[in-house]
Amino acid sequence: MTTGNNSKVAVVVVHGVAHHAPGASARAASELLHGLRPNGKASPYGPDIQETVSIPLRQLKVSSPLPESEAGWMSRVPILGYFIKALEERTVFLTRAWRTKKVSDGPANEKVANDFMRLLLQDYRGVDRPVEGPDVHDEAAAYVTTCIRLRRDAAPLPNSPAGGAETKAGVANAGAVKPPGDSSTGASGQGQAEKEVHIYECYWADLSRPKNTILSFFQGLYQMLFHLGSLSRLAISTGADAAENRDRKVWKWLAWTQNWAVRILTLPIPILTLILLIALFGALPHLVSEAQWARGAAVVSAALLGLLACAIVSPWMPAMRWPLTWAAIPLVFAASFGSVAWLLAWRMSPWSLLAVEGWVLGAGIVYLSVSSYDEVRDGANEVAWLLYGASLATFLAILCLIREHKNPIEQATLWMMQIVLASLHLSWMLLVLFALVTLCLGSWAWRSLPDGPKRARAKAAVRTSRFALAMPTLGILIVSMGFWSGLFVKATKTKQASDRCSQSSIATKLFNNVLPKPLRSPKIMVGFVLDEEYAQKYLDLAACPKGMAPNDYFQAVLVWSATPAFPLVLVVLSTGIFLLLLWLLPSFITERKPPRGSDNASSRRLGAWLSRGLDATVIVIVLAWSAAFLLPVLFEVLHERGIVDFKYLNHPAAQILQWLGLATGSLAIVASLARSGSSVLGIVLDVDNYLRTSPKEKTPRARIVERYVSLLRYLADGRDKDRSYDRIVIMAHSLGALISGDLLLYLRSQGDPQLGRIGFGDSKVKGEVELRLFTMGDPVRQFLNRFFPYLYEWVRETPDNALQDLGALVPTPPGKPLAGMPDPERLGVERWVNAYRSGDYIGRSLWLDEWHNRTNGGGTGAFPQPIYVARDNAAQPLREEMCIGAGAHQHYWDQSAPDIAQKLDDLICR
Repeated sequence: MTTGNNSKVAVVVVHGVAHHAPGASARAASELLHGLRPNGKASPYGPDIQETVSIPLRQLKVSSPLPESEAGWMSRVPILGYFIKALEERTVFLTRAWRTKKVSDGPANEKVANDFMRLLLQDYRGVDRPVEGPDVHDEAAAYVTTCIRLRRDAAPLPNSPAGGAETKAGVANAGAVKPPGDSSTGASGQGQAEKEVHIYECYWADLSRPKNTILSFFQGLYQMLFHLGSLSRLAISTGADAAENRDRKVWKWLAWTQNWAVRILTLPIPILTLILLIALFGALPHLVSEAQWARGAAVVSAALLGLLACAIVSPWMPAMRWPLTWAAIPLVFAASFGSVAWLLAWRMSPWSLLAVEGWVLGAGIVYLSVSSYDEVRDGANEVAWLLYGASLATFLAILCLIREHKNPIEQATLWMMQIVLASLHLSWMLLVLFALVTLCLGSWAWRSLPDGPKRARAKAAVRTSRFALAMPTLGILIVSMGFWSGLFVKATKTKQASDRCSQSSIATKLFNNVLPKPLRSPKIMVGFVLDEEYAQKYLDLAACPKGMAPNDYFQAVLVWSATPAFPLVLVVLSTGIFLLLLWLLPSFITERKPPRGSDNASSRRLGAWLSRGLDATVIVIVLAWSAAFLLPVLFEVLHERGIVDFKYLNHPAAQILQWLGLATGSLAIVASLARSGSSVLGIVLDVDNYLRTSPKEKTPRARIVERYVSLLRYLADGRDKDRSYDRIVIMAHSLGALISGDLLLYLRSQGDPQLGRIGFGDSKVKGEVELRLFTMGDPVRQFLNRFFPYLYEWVRETPDNALQDLGALVPTPPGKPLAGMPDPERLGVERWVNAYRSGDYIGRSLWLDEWHNRTNGGGTGAFPQPIYVARDNAAQPLREEMCIGAGAHQHYWDQSAPDIAQKLDDLICR
């Protein structure tokens, strides 16, 4: 290790959410240091040299993996495995985590966090354990990152605000003892050694963020909607795994019902919606009126399907010796499929053949859609093919039964749509039922506990589960209704109003022949299948002897699917969204132009407004849950009692759905939405992907951890004199701070032999290299501990806003030493510094309570007045925290945050 007056310091920069280009964070840290102006002089940092470094990737081995599911081989059987997994869900890891005698070290409040990290890492197959098959080389064997080398001369440290200077009022920081040479005493700082600083970037955005295209936008949107519900299950399952709830039956019941509510929302509902689209393909042949043209269309469609089949099987085809043979293979496929279709078209109706080909094309849609969806949702493949196979068999059976019908394709398609819609309606009814049960069980789970930290954690977890289930439910409802209304309205309005189609409901035939008499009532039937009579009532239309026009029927189907309460649902949801926007608006304004010279008064106002908004999230959760599950049920009850009639709301619902469909069908609006929403969606997906538990062989967190640990091992390798560092400073922002905290906590618990030099080889042996952590806008207390209190119990026993509003908290008195959780020693760092802005909507303080002043004492508090830095010990502080004034979440890296630059310099030099 380098000794004497010339030492080396490594700075590891970990970026947060939002878009980041490779190397941008390292350059931003370098620019912060170059922007230092100690005592009005030039920056002590000289020119930098930027280079790229290729670091071998080595995954973090799990020393004590969690035991496998007791279902054994049955969990791997198709279809059967889906039902087995329904009882032992991967994220409900209580079913296997607690069965081992000891799977994690450290305090009890770290067990759930370390077990969850272990769960996401133990099945990861990186370059050390490649996946067998054609995707062996889908992962790079090295991580290429940016390294910036620069030198800090031995000039005195600035009379730095970050050094903890006393204010003009004479109120000192925590503790009375000052370290030698501390600039807060006004000393010259002579004797500081020259430093060689190497800034490395731990870049992970490419592992989490989708590409900025319209297609990727909608893929990300549906991932967020369908996977966000899993976070509601995570909040409950981690509570059920906690020692305090393990023997409480109410938590087991709550975890089971929450699990099934999420399964219904994320599996049958989206898959049946996709099958409904495929069922509509059966109506397309009626566009071809002449039999000769229909026969030709069937042959051409079959030939195209042959080309698609050739493309699918091409990876498994043997190599061809002659180019002509290779070029002729697609033609052979197309000719073979086309010939079969030509023969069949003479033996069966060409319209029927076209409809069957539409279902075959639907199989390709299912494959493309579900293959990627299965990565974020276990069991999607099994359920999708099961439902698709059952739907195809049903369609063919109906087609055979009514082959003598005047319009067999249209009639079979209509009946098939009614069956799929009935299944969808049943799924939504089950979802609402499970949501109501979880409401009761959740209230019982936390209200049965006495006041204290246990009650607070239970209440916070239940609140999260309700919000994370209600929001995707509303999102899926609105997006699905917009898509289907656009498709139905545009497809049916092209027909003349005089055109009629046979609307005889399959329910009349099926229900009367299968169901017993007590279950054949129209009220029961209309709960699942909307026949012509009730469709007319939904739109208040007069009965027509010729039957309903297709546009009228499908309009009634949309209103029936969304329920006439849809306008009220939108009003209540819009109210909650308005409250969220009102809460974030001041921060968004300061985000556009962050103040460099923020005074204490403006900083306090922004901090108080943000805290009141966090208190109001309780109201937003109540509004969202009521809009998703309460209003539709309440409206149906009021209608049955005659208090509310359909005619009061069905017409507004129809108009809203029509305009929603027209807006959804506009390519200009869709493109604009994709461009404007990609950044916001990407931020949400970053957090969602980090907590995602699938695919288990390649979870996003495991891939991020692999890069992070490989970089730390590279820096801890003392064999290379060029990398003989005597200090490593981790500078992490936003989600990067969360990633750093989770990883360091786990490394401290499990250990890693290759990280012994920085203190993670053996907890009893101190490392040679000092490790310091500098976090900015860290969400671990403000969001993660608040919404996942058991997973992040190591941060705080009592989550904020669980038992009392933030307004009831007394601001931390100035000069009071910091104490309590989170404990820097549990992360293996010798100092943990946290900085925040008062209006940061993602992360603020870790140890201070409602402290939003930049300084403590007289004056306005604006820079360059010395900032107040709270410490636990002035001589050798473990904890340091400071509010750098007003502002929001993004601008910690630029010249609007000079306090950040001075504190980084302090951590490098002192």
